[in-house]
Amino acid sequence: QQCPRVVRLGVHRGPIWSVKLSPNGRFVLTASDDNTACLWELATGQLVLTLPHEQSVKQAAFSGDGKNILTVCEDFAVRVWDASTGHLCLPPLRHEAKVLWAAFSPDGKRIVTCAANGAAHLWNGETGESVAILRHRAGEVNFADFSPDGRCFVTAGDDCTARVWETYSGKTS
Repeated sequence: QQCPRVVRLGVHRGPIWSVKLSPNGRFVLTASDDNTACLWELATGQLVLTLPHEQSVKQAAFSGDGKNILTVCEDFAVRVWDASTGHLCLPPLRHEAKVLWAAFSPDGKRIVTCAANGAAHLWNGETGESVAILRHRAGEVNFADFSPDGRCFVTAGDDCTARVWETYSGKTS
């Protein structure tokens, strides 16, 4: 698919911390300090959805099929939204510390979230239930990403390690 001519998206009222293109290339997802995540049509720049939060939204991402959106908010929670309606799909996935990163597995059946207290959480992406709490030795867990086949994921932290985990059990490889 060709990139459209330069299109100006609408304006947030605060800095934008995250931007993602949808898997089908039709939409742009932004996360902002203005307490919103917004979904924009790429071709026109028109606002499609606004996902309101109580605090700054630091990250937003699409599920592999583009049907769901996750948002990371400074209120220690990750939320999963229906990308077509803007309704919440699950109860908020809550942490005991600031959430730094979150990602869907390729099939959307798992979500990993990373926090400032050295814990990563593995969640059931269909029910919102906790599957496992995964610990690094010290410091923050800053990032996570799933393998393309979804069988494992990696976390990286302030303890100078990257760790590989099994997606469905949460055990280390």
